[in-house]
Amino acid sequence: MIGVEITDDGCDIAFIPAPAATEKSGSGLAGLAERAAAHGGRCEAGVRVGGAFRLFVSLPIEN
Repeated sequence: MIGVEITDDGCDIAFIPAPAATEKSGSGLAGLAERAAAHGGRCEAGVRVGGAFRLFVSLPIEN
């Protein structure tokens, strides 16, 4: 597996609500999670303590 983690400290970021979900897939975090799962990987995303954000994606590596 290979993993990538992206985080921020939450400073100086204004909260902007996500637009309402639509039937269209392939966009945003939901689309990223779908694509990771389709390839045997996983995606974790969410707000951390203090308003920071974390995104982690892992995918299997084929030999």
